[in-house]
Amino acid sequence: MNIQVLQESYTEQDYSKYQERIREQLNVLSDLIRMPGFGGDNYRFGGDISVYLVDSDLDVSCDNLSILSQCGDPRIHLGANKYQLRYQLSSIATSGAAFDAVAEELGELHQLTDDACRGRHLNVLPIGILPTLRRADITSNNMTDTSLQKALRGGLQRLRGESYRLQIGDAVPLEFTCNDITLEGANSAFNFHLKTPLKCFVNTWNVLQLITPIVLGCSSNSPCLFCQRLWDETRVALFMQAHKQQTSPKQLWQKPARVNYGQGWLRNGPWELFCENVALFDPILPIVYPKDAYDSITAGELPTLDELQLHQSTVWTWNRALFDTAMNGSFDIESRCLPSGPSIKDMMANIAFMAGLTIGLSNKVSALIAAFPFSYARDNFYRAAQYGLHAELLWPDTHSAHPRQYKLSELASELLPMAEQGLNILGLEANQSRQYLDIIQRRIDKQITGAIWQSDTMNYYLKSYDHKQAQKRMLQDYMSNSYENKPVSDWATP
Repeated sequence: MNIQVLQESYTEQDYSKYQERIREQLNVLSDLIRMPGFGGDNYRFGGDISVYLVDSDLDVSCDNLSILSQCGDPRIHLGANKYQLRYQLSSIATSGAAFDAVAEELGELHQLTDDACRGRHLNVLPIGILPTLRRADITSNNMTDTSLQKALRGGLQRLRGESYRLQIGDAVPLEFTCNDITLEGANSAFNFHLKTPLKCFVNTWNVLQLITPIVLGCSSNSPCLFCQRLWDETRVALFMQAHKQQTSPKQLWQKPARVNYGQGWLRNGPWELFCENVALFDPILPIVYPKDAYDSITAGELPTLDELQLHQSTVWTWNRALFDTAMNGSFDIESRCLPSGPSIKDMMANIAFMAGLTIGLSNKVSALIAAFPFSYARDNFYRAAQYGLHAELLWPDTHSAHPRQYKLSELASELLPMAEQGLNILGLEANQSRQYLDIIQRRIDKQITGAIWQSDTMNYYLKSYDHKQAQKRMLQDYMSNSYENKPVSDWATP
């Protein structure tokens, strides 16, 4: 969220006024959607990527403010914690060599940051969770010192209390107590945006909810936290538990978690998703802007719906609808589950697979989900996060009354031709599509992801070194391969 926060605490009157505004803006959004020309006719790509800053010992470096100042590029922003930065990518048309264009911009921003880091003997690293991260790094002292972060911290603590207990893993779970939002800063992600025409939104949303577990399992890159091997994509469990809310004993029904996979298949359009989040979740940042939506309409302007957009941005569904004033008003679908790294080519392959499958299956999704309860898709997501390529998933079978069970890697391989077809529909060059989808195929063939590579390499070094040294040697190899921009499927395991 790139917003200006002028105060760090709020009164009950602030919350009441804010609630009034977002309910009002739901009505305005409903009217806007019916306007001629709203939503545009074409898909577009965009997104943002978080990266870690590490020192010469490969531990976190809390130096993001000075690195940002040295970079001097408006596309580079502070991360949630002082050891992270975030790259904001430009919106780009989905045609021709679009993925190469995204990769070029990401490479430019990465090089700019790396140049600033080298003068301070630091490195910039795209990875889901830094393996050398310590519990001591998760403190309020390491939270990026902005009014936004402080206000978020206060708003979340108002909802969930001062401290909460986390447990991740099964056989030997990681258990600890935390009282600060800096925990979520352990996560570095590639938040992929697909600007979606209104007429295509329902099918695009539903198919993305269906296929996200498959893409996530092929892309996992966060196997450990605090030196302990957990899920293949531990970010999912960590972020979900970091935003748990207290439930009153008198409450007769259980609210969904603020970090969730959604409540069901979409029926009519994106307005439902905004309405649902207003109904289910209390505000965190009740910032009321001077100009309300009806003033904008009276002045002949497109309302920005600032309060409603702010509320939507503080409900962290793994796929999320966002309103944008661009193109006479439009909607983005933001996929938030993909990890940062291991390399730029890997990240491009991940979004190529996601975008291709989404468009390739969009005309078939109604038949696919007709006899496939949403709870199956939600369970698939968490299984994919836990077991990666080796997860067992359910998938709808249009020739049978029952879904079939597949190994995730086998299902992904079967669907790759459909992803290529979807990229062709979007207008991507054939060699562009093949280049990045081949990276996914090689991961499947070699049974390798960033998570698996990290675990296998770590196990190798543990034969000769203690845990700390093995971890640093693994991470040094990771960084060397990432800097060379080699897909993880081509990385050697010692």
